[in-house]
Amino acid sequence: MEAADDISYCVADLEDAVEKRIFSVEQLYQHLYEAWGVHEKGSLFNQVVENAWEKSRANSLSRSTEDQFFMYLRVNTLNRLVPYAARRFIDNLAKIFSGDFNHAAAWRDDSDCSQLLELYKNVAVKHVFSHPDVEQLELQGYRVISGLLDIYQPLLKLSLDEFSLLVEKERVRSLPIASRLFQKLSTRHRLAYIEAVNKISRNNPEFPVMEYYYRCRPHSGLYQRNDRLVCMG
Repeated sequence: MEAADDISYCVADLEDAVEKRIFSVEQLYQHLYEAWGVHEKGSLFNQVVENAWEKSRANSLSRSTEDQFFMYLRVNTLNRLVPYAARRFIDNLAKIFSGDFNHAAAWRDDSDCSQLLELYKNVAVKHVFSHPDVEQLELQGYRVISGLLDIYQPLLKLSLDEFSLLVEKERVRSLPIASRLFQKLSTRHRLAYIEAVNKISRNNPEFPVMEYYYRCRPHSGLYQRNDRLVCMG
């Protein structure tokens, strides 16, 4: 999952930067070219990035150079990195299952595939995430999420008995604020909490700890559900 996220989001981050006019697609190509280091004919950079650049410049389709570049870049990247990540996973399956595979992800090594992914990340860190507009958006997002977590804090402060009653009744007259906040949680997250907690015996000495752990999980969904608020902020 981590490898899949990295492969897809690294290209998406660069594409978003071009769409937001942080830099042009020509400038992006130059950033990538300079950050790669030593260039050799037949290198992975040549097969993936240069190939996408040359095709986007030569293609006479009605789509813009920008759109074509990212289309080819995404296809080339997926065609090289996905099989490599899968192969690495299969080759190290025994170590992964035993917990002896001491790497952050199955594809991170000294290979050119790993170098290509680090190239995308390094360019994004240097030229995208440090851009004033992006930093401002990040701070706005932090403010929104922090505020939401503060608002939902009453649910986490309820005792086990109080929260259990709220889950059962959905509304409790003596807990008006908590009841309203509980209603704001998505049905999917509430059902997931109920399913997880019901699998734990109340006689289990760890039940209070596990219940609170699962109670916190719906709040993590706030990050996903409020991306739009952050972007609008």
